[in-house]
Amino acid sequence: MQVERYLEKIKCEKFIEVSLENLKQLQKNHLIEIPFENLDMHMKKPILFSLEDTYDRILNKSRGGYCVQLNSLFGWLLTRLGYHVSYLPCYIYNITTKRYSNLPIHIILMVKLDEKLYYVDVGTTRIIAEPIELRIDHVEKKTHGFYRFSLDGETYTLDRKGNNSNAEWIPQLKFILEPKELGFFKEMNDYVQTEEHPVLFHRSTVVIRFENGIRFLIGNRYTEILLGANCEETRKDEVLSDEQVRNYLKDKFNLEIDDSFVPVDTINSYFESLKK
Repeated sequence: MQVERYLEKIKCEKFIEVSLENLKQLQKNHLIEIPFENLDMHMKKPILFSLEDTYDRILNKSRGGYCVQLNSLFGWLLTRLGYHVSYLPCYIYNITTKRYSNLPIHIILMVKLDEKLYYVDVGTTRIIAEPIELRIDHVEKKTHGFYRFSLDGETYTLDRKGNNSNAEWIPQLKFILEPKELGFFKEMNDYVQTEEHPVLFHRSTVVIRFENGIRFLIGNRYTEILLGANCEETRKDEVLSDEQVRNYLKDKFNLEIDDSFVPVDTINSYFESLKK
């Protein structure tokens, strides 16, 4: 595993000194160059959890990954560059069910820099593109909205609201500051590949940022959000055929997937079945 190849992959060869500005650039470029994706799950290919396998997948096979893979490998890179990195399990808020996951199903990075803590995440489908300082009840303006942390006992909660004047605060995730070794997350990696984690199991998902926006491919639905000079958002939606999906994977996300992949999005019917 070579730090230099990783930096070359995310076009960050010059950002090797430890600093907040360089951390921002590393995170930004990672989100632009390496997509979030769970396509192997929908081709019945088990996804192994090890840094070596993830490195090979991303650097040698030009694939992406989901939270456990992307954040664990990015944490390795930051550590090798000299950052102080902790791995934290967290619970994700589901806007459909309006409740948090029963188990921690996401891994985030907490980076200590100049005696401050920063939440860092390159493994989420949510629009979090920069480090966010862990300051209680402090509203931080970022490219795609406003963020704030709150604290209840030992539990930290991250909320977000959009740029619109009538936007409401929506919970994103919650966690406690109890770092875990990477081996702790193997069980999480196995769990999220089962039907017990419906969002990944029932929905093929690819997400990648570009310089002034973000692209989503969920099942057969392609969405592109452009961000204007005053943070206004322009949204474009398309419904694609299976063949178009494969073309878009290559053209929009730089992914070449074999023909065994069939787009999947049965999440709504899954949630409807829970009501019966």
